[in-house]
Amino acid sequence: MEDEFPVAESEAVRFLQSRIARFARTCGLAGLVLAAIWISAVLVFDHSIRNLSGTGYLLLVAGSCVFFGVALATNRVAPSLSYVQKLESGGLFLACTCFASAGAFFQPDSRPEEVVGTVLFFTVMARSIYVPSRGRRTFALSSTIALTHILLALCSYPKRPFHWSGSGGALHPGAERVFELLTMTVGWLFVISLATAASNVIYGLRRKIGQAQEFGPYKLVRKIGEGGMGEVHEAQHAMLRRRTALKLLLPTKASDEDIRRFEREVQLSARLCHPNTITIFDYGRTRAGVFYYAMELLEGASLARLVDFEGPLHPGRAARILYGVAGALHEAHGLGLIHRDIKPANIMLCRHGGEFDVPKLVDFGLVKSIRIAAAKPLNTEPDVMLGTPYYMSPEAILQPEQVDGRSDLYSLGAVAFFLVTGTHVFTGRQVFEVCERHVHQDPETVSERLGKPFAADFEELIEDCLEKDPNVRPQSAAILRARLRGLKDFDSFGEVEAESWWRERGARFLSPTKPNDRTGLLAWVDDGLSSARSGVTRAKP
Repeated sequence: MEDEFPVAESEAVRFLQSRIARFARTCGLAGLVLAAIWISAVLVFDHSIRNLSGTGYLLLVAGSCVFFGVALATNRVAPSLSYVQKLESGGLFLACTCFASAGAFFQPDSRPEEVVGTVLFFTVMARSIYVPSRGRRTFALSSTIALTHILLALCSYPKRPFHWSGSGGALHPGAERVFELLTMTVGWLFVISLATAASNVIYGLRRKIGQAQEFGPYKLVRKIGEGGMGEVHEAQHAMLRRRTALKLLLPTKASDEDIRRFEREVQLSARLCHPNTITIFDYGRTRAGVFYYAMELLEGASLARLVDFEGPLHPGRAARILYGVAGALHEAHGLGLIHRDIKPANIMLCRHGGEFDVPKLVDFGLVKSIRIAAAKPLNTEPDVMLGTPYYMSPEAILQPEQVDGRSDLYSLGAVAFFLVTGTHVFTGRQVFEVCERHVHQDPETVSERLGKPFAADFEELIEDCLEKDPNVRPQSAAILRARLRGLKDFDSFGEVEAESWWRERGARFLSPTKPNDRTGLLAWVDDGLSSARSGVTRAKP
């Protein structure tokens, strides 16, 4: 079930419990008062005894007792938001069915469908005011109650003669039923529309107020995207007027382990300040326990989007992009941090600070601290690998708890292969096939994949990064960076070429033609936790 509130689930459960309990107590008390009024009328006025039988009174009392039962049940500790919502829906339907069934025990001249309809109308409207929920949920509940009432009225309510005003002639029974059906349907359509609108308005106001209060100095402007567990919003700092990207975890879609990973991501990422690493401005928890952080808002899209848009890149352009990413990894590795999920979707290409083609390494959701891991393996299960199979090193597949910075360099080599060929190093029908090829199969050279000659020094560097043995690869990001800087084609795509490309093609690059294009700006919203959360069984040698 979708998240109904912009707060943590525990807070949402407590709030919903209190609102449902108040609504149920009110309806239950109203039902008992109504039954008491009818019983009093029976005792005082002789003619009233014909209006409703004893069974009808019992049904009114039963419906009231159902509401009191719901109020009592919701005051207990509930396991989840979904449980409370199902309890409320079931209790409301059962109580309203009792009320609607009481109409079968009225006398015809008491107009049972009108009396019962009025009771149900007020119940549905009270629910839309008391219990916060999305409009579509209110619509579904109200429609179910309306349909039940109409069917009971047509099938079991006592028949009464219907006369045209002033004519004295009774309407044909069949026509009378059609007229009753139309009258009840129109009434219910009005009530359902009003209740749905009330829920939408109240829910929307609560959500906006909650968001404005919960995220401190940050005012949400618009949602940029939503992944499996995370949302990213464009936001503005109230005092600094600085546009930022506010990233938060959806509490109803994440486990405690996911939340711990999310918190570690910002704590570790905040230590990085390289210009090719995304900058973290602020982080914290709301009063409801939602973890969020603010980071720089990037004007760009992922390398996956770039290759999808442009095709294989010019060697000089690819080398410059990789040079920037290698610089970001050099800082991270120097602080003892391994990214573990280097892939095109986690590298954004941006216009930034008046410069063009600026790569930004994002998403440290799977980052691992070498120093912490040396003392105690952190968040790594022995039979689960973390990362994206197309870009995983052999050791990340076989021994994920023992990876070091050279694993990131293998992944960056796979990214380089993708940039210059437009294809993955290895593919397969299943994840296991891809992993097995990373472990055992030698990759094609860039020239073989392209079917034409490619820059020899660049090709050799990519092959070195893709070596199975970490000891044969470049031993540090600094060494890789120096080799990239020394490539013959490094200066063949400079600032002038980058600026020209962005001015001519930048607008289209930043505007994917497909809705929710996962290769574009939204590609990194999934915060890398989806890979860790799903897990893949380790490939065996």
